[in-house]
Amino acid sequence: MLRLFDTATGTVHPLDLREPGRVGMYVCGPTVYDLPHLGHGRYALVFDVLRRYLAFGGLEVRYVSNVTDVEDKLIARAAAEGRTEAEVAAEFEARWWEAMDALEVLRPTEVPHATVADPVAAVSAAGAAGAAGAAGAAPDDAAPVAPVAAAAEDRDAVVVEFIGNYTAFHDLLGHR
Repeated sequence: MLRLFDTATGTVHPLDLREPGRVGMYVCGPTVYDLPHLGHGRYALVFDVLRRYLAFGGLEVRYVSNVTDVEDKLIARAAAEGRTEAEVAAEFEARWWEAMDALEVLRPTEVPHATVADPVAAVSAAGAAGAAGAAGAAPDDAAPVAPVAAAAEDRDAVVVEFIGNYTAFHDLLGHR
């Protein structure tokens, strides 16, 4: 039986699937204003191992990890370098994927970005999808789903957010 650390309650619980044979993971992804570093690789590997373990156990895994492509440090870097925020974000997102590929981390099933064409429509679509039990997926004609809204409304996903919590990972592996 797989047990996971719940950061909201500070306790370890058995994994309880909401839909037999399927599990969803929402993992906060990078903020793309600079090169990835060792800490990024560590958390990416932790969740990659968990994802692969779940898949090895026969579960269908939907792995969603966002890219934060708008943030104060990114905006400041763009201004200092005379580039647009989108140019800086695109450069460092590409470097992120290069680093993850070098570590042989599996790519997410879905990669929502913090910037969307119409944020109001994105949040509305996430709410409608959550109410319909659609695992946070937006209808084909809607804007991409905002990551925070998807996590809050996604009734079919196990929200796994213990990034950087080494103790929680040891609890997961039963080392305590």
